[in-house]
Amino acid sequence: MPIEPTAAEQRVLETFASGAIADFSDAAPDQRQLRAEFLRVAMSERATERSECQLESADRWPRFRGQLRIRAAHITGVLRGPIGDGALGSGGGTLWLSECTFDDPVDLSGAEFLSVRLLGCTLPAFIGASLQLKADLDLSGSRLSGIADHRSDLGDIGACSLYLNGAVIGARLQLGP
Repeated sequence: MPIEPTAAEQRVLETFASGAIADFSDAAPDQRQLRAEFLRVAMSERATERSECQLESADRWPRFRGQLRIRAAHITGVLRGPIGDGALGSGGGTLWLSECTFDDPVDLSGAEFLSVRLLGCTLPAFIGASLQLKADLDLSGSRLSGIADHRSDLGDIGACSLYLNGAVIGARLQLGP
């Protein structure tokens, strides 16, 4: 069954062309929810990759311009890296999430980005097995509660809060307040 973007997800799509921040700071709690699978597919560059995930009207979505910027959203599901070559997570894009709450781990194992910034976010864990970054990984101010067990696309991770085995970070790793 195809997935239709919710009103909150449509707001994210509308920021693609301009590169603006999809800011949910003033939204009611029930208006802040984004599905991790939606974000994964939205970061994928080509409509064919989006269609493979059965997202309705995926060919009409704005073309992704290399950065995903979201503030104060509630993200449900495991956020994984994008699908396919030429996607945000294939080397040239920036993932910028500020003050977001995640129900499940962020698992960017095997993805490639210019930079990843999760600023002041609350999440169970950040998994980046074999993550490739040309610049920064910035988790400043984020709170990671830890998980008992996690299965990544690249294998069993086990218990952790932060997992970066095999990751290459081209510049700074920021973990402070």
